[in-house]
Amino acid sequence: MDIKSLKDKILQLAIQGKLVPQNENDEPASVLLEKIRLEKEKLIKDKVIKKEKSFPEIDEDEKRFELPNGWEWIRLGEFIRFIGGNQPPKSTFKYEYQDGYIRLIQIRDYKSDSHITYIPIEKAKRFCGKDEVMIGRYGPPIFQILKGIEGAYNVALMKADPIEGISKDYLFYLLKDHLLLRKLEHLASRTCGQDGIDMDTLKSYVVGLPPLVEQERIVAKIDELFQLVDSLGNNNCLLYTSDAADDSLRV
Repeated sequence: MDIKSLKDKILQLAIQGKLVPQNENDEPASVLLEKIRLEKEKLIKDKVIKKEKSFPEIDEDEKRFELPNGWEWIRLGEFIRFIGGNQPPKSTFKYEYQDGYIRLIQIRDYKSDSHITYIPIEKAKRFCGKDEVMIGRYGPPIFQILKGIEGAYNVALMKADPIEGISKDYLFYLLKDHLLLRKLEHLASRTCGQDGIDMDTLKSYVVGLPPLVEQERIVAKIDELFQLVDSLGNNNCLLYTSDAADDSLRV
């Protein structure tokens, strides 16, 4: 099995609650759901976000696996704000840093520093930190999940901003679900001649929400396994998964 496929397998086990054991002492995700509800009410009251129409009840067909103890089903749009970027005029672009300027982040910047661009800070309207989860809106490929750069971000990117109850590191891995990517690719709209994300599909996608402490354990295990997979891949070791019913991994 190639490295990408094995990493996808690890992510699938993670988001289905099969990568680390559950702990009955963890605060259950049902408590997180209530915190999400209260935080959204506060944000709406403070006019930080607009009140949207309610999401439909989750159908049994949308529950793709047996939910582990302490987890809850939830739609992405119920606990994540997707905040689009801003496109300043190119006439304001500089390609060397100057006082009063800030980096303008574009999708290509996550692959290379060859085209670093700066804009006047007063022209910047959307900002992100290195730890925040960013999404490439257009493609191909669409729905690139990115992080690691700080600055202002342009219209080709949007921020996935968790409202409450989920770590940004876990969210980064959760959004890499290849089933979600396939669905978005299938329903991709055409925007300015590029494949774009169907936002209704993204917001309505159903995921399992683990307890917050378990999210941290999952992230730590993913990081550990990804490092091992990269090491084995660099040494040309054989990578494969078993056909066992427990979906266990073998190297």
